[in-house]
Amino acid sequence: MNIVYQYTCNYGDCSRRPSTYIGSTITTLSKHITVHLQDGAIKKHHVTNHAGTSFTRKKVEENSHLS
Repeated sequence: MNIVYQYTCNYGDCSRRPSTYIGSTITTLSKHITVHLQDGAIKKHHVTNHAGTSFTRKKVEENSHLS
């Protein structure tokens, strides 16, 4: 079963023009968040656009919603 989720970044400049990532996974959302924390598209966005801020599981969880 695929899980479809949406992550919306609202930090820094993204608060005025949110950046959205829509993904799907066959694992649990929690496991897939772990992937994004290590080296996923969401982490790459955060490192590129919000270099001076921390990137945590809590931030990803708060901004991720099942679609």
